[in-house]
Amino acid sequence: MDNSYTHDQILAGLETASRAAGVLVLDAFKSRSFSVRTKDDRTVVTDIDFKAQRLIQDLLATRFPGIECMGEEGERSRVSGSERLFVVDPIDGTANFALGIPFFAVSLAFLENGSPVIAALHDPIHDDTFLAVKGKGGFRNGVPLSPPRYRGLRSASINVNLSKVPDTVRTSLLRRLDPGSSTVRNLGSSSLEMAYTATGLFDCVIKYGLSIWDVAAAGLVLEEAGGKWTTSQGIKPSPIDTTFGAYAAGTATLHSELLDLLGPLPR
Repeated sequence: MDNSYTHDQILAGLETASRAAGVLVLDAFKSRSFSVRTKDDRTVVTDIDFKAQRLIQDLLATRFPGIECMGEEGERSRVSGSERLFVVDPIDGTANFALGIPFFAVSLAFLENGSPVIAALHDPIHDDTFLAVKGKGGFRNGVPLSPPRYRGLRSASINVNLSKVPDTVRTSLLRRLDPGSSTVRNLGSSSLEMAYTATGLFDCVIKYGLSIWDVAAAGLVLEEAGGKWTTSQGIKPSPIDTTFGAYAAGTATLHSELLDLLGPLPR
């Protein structure tokens, strides 16, 4: 384990890598020059996901040799015991990317002992970059993020994706949310939805079928802005958890209300 890298150095490296991958992803999005296939879990992936991940991993390996890297695309089990670990989602929102919907991001996080401590999230469409270091605040394009204001569930703007839960569970949850008095959306990029919750644009996010690379970076940004997120079981996932449901909110009070109202999602 190499402890010689400072958090500032790692943050700069993650920002550089996220922006470099963002250029590649944006060029492919504009030119529509990529191939698409369906993975075993019935989600889509493009050749740009793999190219962007390789670019990121190569940049990080050159700059920070000795720190392992876990990406969404490819083998992951070999890094399960790493104390210091990069977690990479080269395109969070691949379905949007493939369909031509301009809402996706490059999401990078650095974990120590299983917990995210540094984050860089880049939205190449809007040239938005979210950065965070644990205990030092979250930033959007260099501007500190302030804690979002509290709004109760009945007036909240809620981003929901429950497509992988049983129909009966999904119907029950949406009924309890009372969409007649809340604004319910599904924008297709967990990391961006959570990052924009940190800005106060959205109030909360409810997701199912997530993995650590979906939320490691954006979750830290949200927490450093004063928000809170956990799995729907009320805990934090480890890097080797397969999939989980999650509740995130701009305030701890609203997060607690989500847990109380909706309870655990099925595993």
